[in-house]
Amino acid sequence: MPDILGALDGTHLASSHGTVHSIYLGPCEHEPCQITAGQTYNATINFTANENTPTATNECQGEIAGAWVDFPVKPINACGYGVTCPIVKGETYTYTASVTCPADVNSMRMVGKWMVKDDMNRDIICFAFPLVIKGN
Repeated sequence: MPDILGALDGTHLASSHGTVHSIYLGPCEHEPCQITAGQTYNATINFTANENTPTATNECQGEIAGAWVDFPVKPINACGYGVTCPIVKGETYTYTASVTCPADVNSMRMVGKWMVKDDMNRDIICFAFPLVIKGN
């Protein structure tokens, strides 16, 4: 899996409560990431926490026709996936997540956004990436 962080400019990456060092999406060889309905994809993100927080939650959104739409994420709790909570300021973590593209999705181009939020709903990790979904 290539490190796609270098391909993400300031419009794609935003996180003031964590410093992201690398992002691996797999399988994703280049932007836009080509994904297929019903398949599972993996992310590995190396970051350093810029604050203390007792909890961390996952959120996922997609920009469709100019509007951000929430997508269900399981598990919601980001702790235990390479991140031991409480998260400690200055510590470096390797966060992992797996997401399955819904089997009933139509083919489309969109922007996906993955966020890990702290206990005050602030972004620890936040990055957006273009997708091409091959659906029904």
